[in-house]
Amino acid sequence: MRFAIRSCGQLLVALLGLAACALPAAAAGPVLSGHWVLVDDESDDPRDALKGLTLMRQDTFLDDDRRKRTMTDQVSSNYYAQRALVEKRRSENAVADVGPIQRVLDARVLDIEDAGATATIRYDTAYTRSLTPTEGGPVYSAKGNEYKTDSLGLELSYRRDGLFVIETMLRPRGRMLEEFKLDAGGNRLTVNTTIDNPDWVIEARLRRVFARNGAD
Repeated sequence: MRFAIRSCGQLLVALLGLAACALPAAAAGPVLSGHWVLVDDESDDPRDALKGLTLMRQDTFLDDDRRKRTMTDQVSSNYYAQRALVEKRRSENAVADVGPIQRVLDARVLDIEDAGATATIRYDTAYTRSLTPTEGGPVYSAKGNEYKTDSLGLELSYRRDGLFVIETMLRPRGRMLEEFKLDAGGNRLTVNTTIDNPDWVIEARLRRVFARNGAD
C-alpha cells in the first residue's frame, strides 16, 4: 500500500512538472509591454512609402491624325500634352492621403501595455488603440463579431509564430496589416505594415523599428 501511495505521489509530481514545462510553449506570441522609441536610421519614412501610389488615368494621343492638323492644332496639342505630363508627374510624386491611420504610421513613441488577452497601444500619447488579441492565430466567425470597431475601421488582432498581428479593414475601404516582432533580446521592436487600397497601383510597405526606452 505504501508503495502504491509513493508511486501515485511520484506520478503526481511528474505530471505537475510536465504541466509547468508546457506552460511557456502555450504562448503563441510575444508580450510587448514597454516604452518604445523610434530608431530613425533603421526605419522607413512614411512619406516615401506613400508617395506615388495613386492610380491615375493616362491620356493617349493618336499620331495618325497629326498629318491632317494645322500648325495651330499642333501647338494646341503639344500644350495639352505637356500639361497632362506635368499633372501626371505631380500625381506620381504626391503622397497618398491615408486619413486617420497617418497618426499610426508617423508615431515616434509607442507605449504598450500587454496583458495577454488585452493590449493597449498609445501612439505619441495622442492616439490609443485597445485590442483583444487571440492566441495561435485569427478567429473568424460568420457574423464578424471578432472585429472591433474604432476610428480606423474594423480591427482584428492575434498572436502567431512569434508575431503580434493587427488586421484592419479601413474606412472607407482598403486593408492594413501590421506585424509586431521583438528581437531575441527583447530590446528592439519591429513593426512591418502593409496597406492595400484598390485606388493604388501597388501596396504600401513600411518598416519601423523601435528601441526599448530609447536605448540605442
